[in-house]
Amino acid sequence: MGRDKAVRAYGGRVAAGVLVACFALVAAVVLAQVLPFGNAQETQVEPVRFSIASGDEGALDANPNTVGSIAVEGRFDSPLRAGDQLFFFVENLEVRFLLNGSEVYAFGAPEDHPATFFSSGSGWGRFVVPRDVSGDDVWTVELSNAYSNNYLQAYRDFFDSVVVGDSGALARSVFFEHWLPIVASLFMLFASMLLLAASLMLTMRSIGVHASVFFLAGFTVSVGVMFLLTPRFSTLLVGNSVLVMFLEIVTAIASLVFAVLYLGSFMEGRPRCVNDALLAVVALFSLAYAIAQAAGLTDAYAFRTPLMVLVGASSVVAALNVGYAIRTSHGGPMGFLVVPGLLFLGFLGAEIANYQFEFFEEKALLLCGLALILVSQFVHAIRYIEAALLQARRVIELEQELTQGRISLMLSQIQPHFLFNSLAVIKSLCQTDAKRAERAVDCFSEFLRGDLNSLTNAGTIPFEQELSHVRSYVELERMRFGDRLRIVWDTPVVDFRVPPLTVQPIVENAVRHGVMGQREGGTVRIGTREEGAAYVITVEDDGLGFDPDAVPHDGRAHVGIGNVRLRLEGQCGGRVAVTSVVGSGTAVAMTIPKRGDG
Repeated sequence: MGRDKAVRAYGGRVAAGVLVACFALVAAVVLAQVLPFGNAQETQVEPVRFSIASGDEGALDANPNTVGSIAVEGRFDSPLRAGDQLFFFVENLEVRFLLNGSEVYAFGAPEDHPATFFSSGSGWGRFVVPRDVSGDDVWTVELSNAYSNNYLQAYRDFFDSVVVGDSGALARSVFFEHWLPIVASLFMLFASMLLLAASLMLTMRSIGVHASVFFLAGFTVSVGVMFLLTPRFSTLLVGNSVLVMFLEIVTAIASLVFAVLYLGSFMEGRPRCVNDALLAVVALFSLAYAIAQAAGLTDAYAFRTPLMVLVGASSVVAALNVGYAIRTSHGGPMGFLVVPGLLFLGFLGAEIANYQFEFFEEKALLLCGLALILVSQFVHAIRYIEAALLQARRVIELEQELTQGRISLMLSQIQPHFLFNSLAVIKSLCQTDAKRAERAVDCFSEFLRGDLNSLTNAGTIPFEQELSHVRSYVELERMRFGDRLRIVWDTPVVDFRVPPLTVQPIVENAVRHGVMGQREGGTVRIGTREEGAAYVITVEDDGLGFDPDAVPHDGRAHVGIGNVRLRLEGQCGGRVAVTSVVGSGTAVAMTIPKRGDG
């Protein structure tokens, strides 16, 4: 029957797989039919070239960091109609458009941004052309720069970015031009969210996950958001370019913090101290920026240059520290960081140089380096999660083995000879004394109930419950042995807890291997008392006794004491002391700290 269920389940999975494959095939056919047909009503943006009236093109190539402002007159090479939208990308500049001497657009003046910021940041600007513009109309464009570290081609880039069209067409154009960093950033966010979700689910299930996994997820989220905040495409959706500028620097700082935390999670000893010191420097640097920004002493864009210096210096220190940690074996298995880390440092160095000299588009080299190191670190993080899952599975298997061992231990207490003897006593009493037989059945059922209840109780139980179980056992044995077995109870202290089946196995040893080994029988004394910060349970007999140093002939008695000792130590920090003298008897003292009795 089980085989049939397995076959049916396998068949169901195969059928589901076939249906999914058929759906994917049909969807691919439909997609192939749809792709060749575009939207006939789709609009486009058209670049318009600004020609300077004087012919002095050199003004557009002025370095804004040395030439703080320019004002040029000219005409656009295409006629503009009333209602046309003119778009342009502003790189931390103040902009004014004048048509025949009349202002038609202005942005970036001090009143357009908070007083603590030097500019309105980078972003797309636009205005609607107020009337038809012909070749005879003269445009005046005024640009001014408030920074000493602005883009070298900020003036030229502004004029090259001017287009006519609508916002939807502009968004499509920008997306197709920058699709790679946008898709890469979204993939980073998606992957990091999956990694974080998986780690949190494992943590909620009490499955330990290495701290590096969380730091890697935080680093990836920060980097992904930082790239998505690139003004060239983010300001098409977010109109507040100052907010974008501020969030860019915040996510950059956050990514640096998570990177340092990530490295430190693999270290110990001196390398960990160096990493902690580096983290403190980054934190102080970030705090200094926040205070300076709030006071208007710097702003998010002006702070980029010192931040790049910090990133470069931190990368060098971190690389040397990782090398030292690997060489001195204080970094655990950090070899996986070496090759991708060195490649990333190369790309980072090139990005820092590119930031200064502007060979390539900003962040392009950084994206390549991050892609390399993130792929390698995600592979490592997935291995960590796999290891955590395997460890959790092993823990479950061990718990099952312990549970099974515990059940076996409990069942071993119900020894066959005791069951047979008890039933024989009950049978005999049924023929001679019905009332005692009824009492014997009650004791026997209570004894079995106590043993079986112990199978499902993994914690401690009230001592009175354990004592009731012992009384049931003793009463059955007294019915069997009569006056040969004498029991003395001295249990004034009962308000504490013990692991189940802690006392009964010791009493059984005292009866079976102690007093009943003598023809005349003997006495078993069961007592409790308080001693300072502990409770003490004693079981004493005046039976045969044994030599503790001798090899036992019956290992069951010693296994029983050993099991009790292990459970007392593991569950409540208790201990068991056994003293015995051949011919005089045995005394067992179980000590349970009061702090562990609950």
